Amino acid sequence: MQIIAPASWSENASLHPDASIALSNNFADKHLLILADSKEELDGSFDYPQYVDFVESNLFSELTDAIVSKHVQLTIDGRLSTQFTMQGKVDGQSISYLVTVTESPTHFYQIVCLTQTRKFDRLHDEFKQITASFHEMPAPATRK
Repeated sequence: MQIIAPASWSENASLHPDASIALSNNFADKHLLILADSKEELDGSFDYPQYVDFVESNLFSELTDAIVSKHVQLTIDGRLSTQFTMQGKVDGQSISYLVTVTESPTHFYQIVCLTQTRKFDRLHDEFKQITASFHEMPAPATRK
């Protein structure tokens, strides 16, 4: 997969241990991670709407005083996607998230951007622009 972020962002492997892509601009306190779940490994336990609910519930359970926005449907990488914001507290600190869920024939993807709530409105457009650049790359051809 690929995502396009400004040059001021860099890899941040410590952001989430299961992230396929993890980027941060620590100076500006803005972060992005992409989690990929193989449909094969999930054994058909989820359809797309159930997966969206699963993502929302998991994040909601990690926050205190959580507030979730209405889901918005949009297109990312030519696929129907769902986007919502969530804010709450982690260890007493107010954090806001822009969460986008999309799927391909083989995977579900969570694209999560986060920052301190007081900075979120100012960064929201940048987060949306970076998220919109998500692209699933074709699997490499195998040699015979």
